[in-house]
Amino acid sequence: ITQRKLLELKNQEQHELLEDILRGIGAAVFYVDAQKYRIVNANSVAEALLNEKMDTIIGSRCYDFICAEKTGKPSKGCPALKRDSVHVEFQLTRPDGNIIPVTKTVLPMTIEGKRYLIAILFDVSKQKEMERQLAYAQKLESVGQLASGIAHEINTPIQYVGSNLQ
Repeated sequence: ITQRKLLELKNQEQHELLEDILRGIGAAVFYVDAQKYRIVNANSVAEALLNEKMDTIIGSRCYDFICAEKTGKPSKGCPALKRDSVHVEFQLTRPDGNIIPVTKTVLPMTIEGKRYLIAILFDVSKQKEMERQLAYAQKLESVGQLASGIAHEINTPIQYVGSNLQ
C-alpha cells in the first residue's frame, strides 16, 4: 500500500507540474472526446481564453467553442479531423463576440483506453499586434526614403542652376 501511495503522490506531482508548465506558457488545453466531439476537461488558461466558466465549457461540443467555423458539426477543415495538425492558425470567435487570433495544435491520444483529441491553443494577439506595428513602421520608413529621394532630386538641379548663376 505504501508503494502504491508513493506512486499516486508522484503521479499527482507530475500532473501538477505539467499543469503549471502549461499555465506558465499560456497554453489553453482542451480534452475532447474523439467520438462525440465533446469537451471533457480543460485547464484554467482555456477558461480565461474563452472568457467562460468551466461549467459551461465542460460538456460542450468542441466546434461550439474552439473551431474556426461554427457549423454545428466538425467540418472537413477541422484540425481535429486531420493528421499532424500542428500550429494551425485561425481566428477564434469567443462567445462574447470578440475575435482572437490563435494557433491550434490537435494531438490524438489514448487515455485509459479511450481516444481523446487534445487541442492546445495559444493566443497570438500580441504577436499579431506587433506584426501590425512593424508593418506600419516599415511603411513610414518607405515614405521617409521616398521623401528623401524626392528632396535630393529637387535639390540637385537647384544647386546646378545656382552654381551656374554665380
